[in-house]
Amino acid sequence: MEIFNSNQPVPVILKSDVCGYGVVRGLAKIGLQSIVLDSQRTEAWCSRYTKAIQTPDPQLEESEYVKAIKEVGRRLKVKGILWACADSTLYVVQKYRDELELYFKIPMAPNNVLHTCHDKSLSYNAALSAGVAVPRTHQFATVREIDDFMRKLPFPSILKSSKPLTLNAKVYRVPNTSHMMCLIGQLIKQGYGDVPVLVQEDVPGPPTNLYTFASYCNKQSKILCYSTAHKIRQGPDPQAGVATCIHVLPCPELVRISMQFLQFVKFYGVSNIEFKRDAVTGEFKFIEINPRPGISIWSAASSGVNLVAAAYCDAIGQIYSGPKSSKVELKWIDESTDPILSLNGYKQRGYAYSHLSVRNWLQSIKGRKAFAFFSFSDPLPFVVMIIFYCYNLFRSLLYILLSPRGVTLVKSVIGRFI
Repeated sequence: MEIFNSNQPVPVILKSDVCGYGVVRGLAKIGLQSIVLDSQRTEAWCSRYTKAIQTPDPQLEESEYVKAIKEVGRRLKVKGILWACADSTLYVVQKYRDELELYFKIPMAPNNVLHTCHDKSLSYNAALSAGVAVPRTHQFATVREIDDFMRKLPFPSILKSSKPLTLNAKVYRVPNTSHMMCLIGQLIKQGYGDVPVLVQEDVPGPPTNLYTFASYCNKQSKILCYSTAHKIRQGPDPQAGVATCIHVLPCPELVRISMQFLQFVKFYGVSNIEFKRDAVTGEFKFIEINPRPGISIWSAASSGVNLVAAAYCDAIGQIYSGPKSSKVELKWIDESTDPILSLNGYKQRGYAYSHLSVRNWLQSIKGRKAFAFFSFSDPLPFVVMIIFYCYNLFRSLLYILLSPRGVTLVKSVIGRFI
């Protein structure tokens, strides 16, 4: 009850995954405890910096989810500061914004700007208008239309939805025409034939050429602070997935073009823009913008740039006094996924070329480090993460042992000692 009686605006965070916990830790750096709302229990629920409340699933019970957020708002003594840390929660906040603003301050771009960011076609057009390079892109009103333009498409290519949450995968990597024809058939069979999509060139270069510009812009679209980084690894697909290890480092060219884009669209709030550096031309090409806090939140804060602290101070009318950028280089590692993927997961999924030995993995994270969960000041989330991992490992081993092949193996082992 104590947090609800606070005279200071309380941060309310929608989602308790790696991104949400990064926001919690960033705000804890300025002495704040946060309320976390999620339909699933995660490691962040054990944090000393959170008050966790379980809610309905925003994608399955949208109206009940909104009621749960409002109920939290009603219990607060003063208006809270609301952050959506996942696409599913961001769309809910965008849809019910007027109702939620009765209870919360929402440091987020206006809905028309969010629409531009969500819609891939609009965001690519905005990037071009801002003078920012984009991959060669073909836009289609439906998946069915792709077949008529097959000869004009670049290969290898990337197929992605123009609208969010309308396909069962974020992106599809397509190496050639025959694979594209198979993919079109599968999508039509799954009921996605009328979904608007983009097909664009797969920008030359390895995943390490993927760069992120994370920042906070005030209502005048002035960037108060920012951080730049590039991916070292991502998963579960090493070519198209979520970052599991990133390298924070200065990148002046990325700063310049990101500022051009954000000022052109009149952005407000915390965002992550992804670019890929073309291995042939050296040019940074705009991939997408996430108009919300992302994985880079904690890596930025660990390097001295606290984006959510800047957003919080700005929302309550205080001046953010922290550094605008950082010259510190560090490696951010999601220890719940990166070692597993690198040492075994890639190989199991058919990506043997990305498999690393223990020595090579340790070499890849050499230097100053920040971890998604590990913290001496807040150890329980990391401990719970280890318990979850051991539990899942035990279940997997049990499943293998109880399978027909496993039973045969156990019998043969026992037979040697009898």
